[in-house]
Amino acid sequence: MAKIINHQTTQVNFTLIPKKPINDVDTTKLKTKLSDIFENSKVIMTQFPEITILFDPNNQISVNILKDQNRIIIANNTVTPYSGRPLENFFKFIKESVDIINNNEIKDYGFNILSNLDLENGTIDSGDFIKENYIKKEKFDSLGMLKSAGLKVVYEKGAVRCELRIEPRIDSSLNPTKSIFLNLNSHYAGQSLPDLTTLQSQCQEIYNGLPGDIEKIFSV
Repeated sequence: MAKIINHQTTQVNFTLIPKKPINDVDTTKLKTKLSDIFENSKVIMTQFPEITILFDPNNQISVNILKDQNRIIIANNTVTPYSGRPLENFFKFIKESVDIINNNEIKDYGFNILSNLDLENGTIDSGDFIKENYIKKEKFDSLGMLKSAGLKVVYEKGAVRCELRIEPRIDSSLNPTKSIFLNLNSHYAGQSLPDLTTLQSQCQEIYNGLPGDIEKIFSV
């Protein structure tokens, strides 16, 4: 079994898809809402005909309004230890931002977690660990000598469709490391955004459950 250490969250984000096209956006209200919820907020805005980007470097909050794709991506890019990451204000900002940007119902939404961790099991090559434990190497013999591997799995938990990517990290000189990138996308198709309490409960359950799921996967 590989022991997991140094698990950090590098980003959590929401992708929201409205039922109707996004039209004019009141960016002043968005800036005000950021200031109301997050301390020392200082927003930088970049605007193009089809894209509006707001970024608060003091709190590492970004809002990408993509009119051409008719979607909104709201992210918290703060790097923290995975356990105990505060998410309450982020959820609140998401819910209130949707009301400002587009008061039409949301038809789909997704909660995404990006994180990284180290494997402490004597190995210095996370890609080799995945290759040896999860890949039938002989299937790739025609390609050459298989040195490393990652995983992408898609599964459903009730009404939630999940995509989990497990990728080994290499350093700038292309050398292996014991680190792994994790990207979990949980997609709620055909569901409008719930009230704040339900939203917090849904996403906190997913967030809190990921470490246990990873430990089970790595308990080879």
